[in-house]
Amino acid sequence: MWKPDRIYYLNRADRPDRREHLEDHLKHFGFRPLRVEAKIYPESHGFLNRAVYGNWMSHTNLISLAKLSEAPIVIVEDDVEIVGYTDMLKTIQEVLNLEHWDMAYFYGSQDEKLQKIIDTPEFYAYMVNPSSSDLIVEALETQRITIEQTQPKDVSTCIDNFMISLQHKMNFYGGTISVIQGGGWGSDTGRGRFWQEVIIN
Repeated sequence: MWKPDRIYYLNRADRPDRREHLEDHLKHFGFRPLRVEAKIYPESHGFLNRAVYGNWMSHTNLISLAKLSEAPIVIVEDDVEIVGYTDMLKTIQEVLNLEHWDMAYFYGSQDEKLQKIIDTPEFYAYMVNPSSSDLIVEALETQRITIEQTQPKDVSTCIDNFMISLQHKMNFYGGTISVIQGGGWGSDTGRGRFWQEVIIN
């Protein structure tokens, strides 16, 4: 059974508490955490707010790194918790056995089996197929430009909502819930964090 040796995670410089907690948590399961730092943008650029814009940029830039990898990469946000390690590995293996897949969510199915997802908003723990990275990033960048030009400044600019539209066009799968978000240990603004352009440490 293939298991990723590293997990990329997004974390702001001013949240060392989350960094320490998540790294200890991931190491407990034998993963090597690879931190990706985010910076704050001064403007929202037509998105709902700076947090939503930063979140969009962070995930876009990190997904783009997948094409540099020979194997799929796993990405999580900094306030997640693995609640089903065995189920997580099972999802990974089942997805890798598929002939065609683009992305897999670790919070995508209420059932005990892998299934294609089309309306799952929980975008905080996922695996990217390197061969699909360019297509996903192209879609995100095209939509970003549209948002900056039209300035909707509403919830439609949240990356979670846009990823749902991609689920209808591409091969997204979800396995048994194995990673959850929220961990009260370090949550301050929930999903509204000022994540920004990523910088690999």
